[in-house]
Amino acid sequence: MTTAAQPTTSNTRLLFLLTIPIVLVIQGAVPFLAIPTLGQAVWTVGFGQSFLNQSLMAIHATNMGAPEPAAIAFGLAGAYTTTLLLALGLEAPNAYATMAALWFTIAYYGAWRLSRYLGLSPNLAILSALTWMSLPIIWNHASYSMLSMGIALLPTYIWSTLNLAWHSRQSSPRRKPAIALYLALCLISIFMDGYTFMMFATATAAIYLATYWQNPSQRRQILFQLAPVIFLGLSLAYTLFALYIGQSTYERAPISFFRGWGLDLSFIAVPTQGVHWFWDALGLSIPRSAETYFGDASVWVTTFALPLVLTSAIALYPTLKHTRKIVTILVLLAAIGYYMSLGPSLKINSTKPHPTPDGGMQASHAIAPTANAVISRYLPGFNNMRASYRWSALGMLGSWAIVNLALARTPMPRAKRITLATLTFTLLITSNLPHLQRKWQSNHKNYQAFQQIQQTILVDLKLDTRPGEYVAFLPYRNDFLVNYLASAARIRAYNIGGDKNLAQARANWPMTLRQYPMAVIDEHFVSRTITLLTETTADTVVLPHIDMLWAAHYWPYPTEHRDAIEQILPQFASYPGIHIQTREYYTALRLQTP
Repeated sequence: MTTAAQPTTSNTRLLFLLTIPIVLVIQGAVPFLAIPTLGQAVWTVGFGQSFLNQSLMAIHATNMGAPEPAAIAFGLAGAYTTTLLLALGLEAPNAYATMAALWFTIAYYGAWRLSRYLGLSPNLAILSALTWMSLPIIWNHASYSMLSMGIALLPTYIWSTLNLAWHSRQSSPRRKPAIALYLALCLISIFMDGYTFMMFATATAAIYLATYWQNPSQRRQILFQLAPVIFLGLSLAYTLFALYIGQSTYERAPISFFRGWGLDLSFIAVPTQGVHWFWDALGLSIPRSAETYFGDASVWVTTFALPLVLTSAIALYPTLKHTRKIVTILVLLAAIGYYMSLGPSLKINSTKPHPTPDGGMQASHAIAPTANAVISRYLPGFNNMRASYRWSALGMLGSWAIVNLALARTPMPRAKRITLATLTFTLLITSNLPHLQRKWQSNHKNYQAFQQIQQTILVDLKLDTRPGEYVAFLPYRNDFLVNYLASAARIRAYNIGGDKNLAQARANWPMTLRQYPMAVIDEHFVSRTITLLTETTADTVVLPHIDMLWAAHYWPYPTEHRDAIEQILPQFASYPGIHIQTREYYTALRLQTP
């Protein structure tokens, strides 16, 4: 199948450009006004600034996670884009907003290209792409940063695979550009987000197998021209990622996590209260909380898609009649995505037997097993996709593509096609949208909070530390805020945000630092801290009055640890030569210079 015959006109290009702001407002990525998230923005910009502090060629951070350089656990594609934007002179919040806007625009274009590939006219493909970009599985994953961008890019990835398969079978002169695009997207995908790389890889394998099965007369070309490119792209991407992070995989989560974060079918069928303006206005949404349901809020605020699923089910019959080959591939993608999203256990409005902060789930609390636990336990790559529900993004991609195909290929008069497609996509977009005013206010508040971080705690930290010196923030936690503060102040912090990054950094910490318990001020805290300073393991010790994880997500943050810090300050004051500087958000300790 090739792109539909209708040419792209200047009017279409203008319409596409004019609709980009709609996409960016939905995502909350508007430079100089709004950012989609605060915590992940602080975390990502920290890496981007640390790269820039070294050179434009650096891809490991040296300002946090000391003493060894730190690889970003996921999202290098976004972080390095941020580096380039910082180098152009953009301030931190604007660099993140612009980075997100660039990738969402690319994703929007990729969704348009896939819609065109499936046969929609240029203008209807714009409406279809807007439908994809309006899905809550994208915009409500903003707090997971590059995961939302990776999901948004799924149509781009799938289009590149379908395009490659077509040109490889036809020995087309456009085969080389198709190969180059596919290889580039393999690399972008794995360095954007591991979850969506696995969806891309799984979809690619499914497309290859279906293409091989459906085209017996072309199996030689498929085997010797398509398979090597697919293998090269996926294996090269994985190898480079493993070399970058310094290990072949991350620690696996227990199967109870896969089960708890599996998709409950009621979540995809009934919207959660407070998420969608349309369903809230109709009174058809219901409240959900972690006290009642397994997993966490991300499982139920991102996965409502009943209108899309029903529309694709209705569209399936006419597409099977007229385009059996391609629709078989799309059904396969949808089936894999929805099946894997369930996790090891089937849940239909399944609730916890008693309130618990742990979102994990035991098999006895489920309706029935799904038989995919063996995949989640043992299959490489799959066993790291612990938030099983995220596979639903691949399922929704299949559903959305089936709708596209039906509207493009089912025989009907042109006027009726335009009317039906416009009505269908408009209703789906309406169903998907958040409370736009509320979301805009939140995204704008994120932008303002980032600016406030720069104007308050960062200003003080630059006064109390010196560029290049080693700093320990104690007691250590999953210190998201340190990523940005350390990079912007150009210090070398032992702390780092991100559980994977923290585990890697802690393994290389000096012995005295490793003896600290996490998030606890114990009876040895003062003596260990004095040792850190006198042995010059740390030039400065910062005792935060705030939680450096949650303060990165909600600023300004209450100084909840100030009293605990003030209680131990007299012990530090009794040691000669210790200089104590108390600020609003922290207390800094260092040896007095002679």
